[in-house]
Amino acid sequence: MGRVRQRLCLTCKNSSVDGEKCWVRDCLDCAPDRYLPLVLEAIEKVQSALAASKN
Repeated sequence: MGRVRQRLCLTCKNSSVDGEKCWVRDCLDCAPDRYLPLVLEAIEKVQSALAASKN
């Protein structure tokens, strides 16, 4: 998540100059920050299920 955040925040128009948490993340309105962990969790579950089905 950290590397993804670094790449996204670099190009975000709301990113803070000092690299700290921006106001969008502080207000919990940053879509990647809110939903990316859920997406990554879903991907991991699918990968685990596929690996289990191969055995």
